[in-house]
Amino acid sequence: MGSKLKRVKGLHKIDAKGNVIPGKVSELMLDFAAPLIEALERPHSMDDLRRVFMAASVCWNLPVLERTGDPEQVKLRSMLDEAMAKMPAELRVLVKQLLTDREKKYRHIPFLVNLRVEADGSGFRLVAEAREAPKATP
Repeated sequence: MGSKLKRVKGLHKIDAKGNVIPGKVSELMLDFAAPLIEALERPHSMDDLRRVFMAASVCWNLPVLERTGDPEQVKLRSMLDEAMAKMPAELRVLVKQLLTDREKKYRHIPFLVNLRVEADGSGFRLVAEAREAPKATP
């Protein structure tokens, strides 16, 4: 019988239900943030990439943190909404899409991420760490 997993971009797979099974967290985050990266003018500056991955980590972590029910975490959504109101329309659309992707395509992945962009000899390297999400507040 054939495998029920298929390879997708990066080093992760998709199971028979269509759920992404992460491989390397950095590859998963590169794929997740791809719409923001593609929207950058070329060449990318290190500061541009740091801003992109900061936005991507917020879009990845916020839906998980909101599910905890902690009022402090819920405040983060209003802070993001305020920041989005000041964004150019095309960027706002991309951020909304990342939030939607996190809730639909990646909802089953329970971890939060810490992301860091570092310079390397030929460009940049994304350092990504997964961490356990806080437990839901009763």
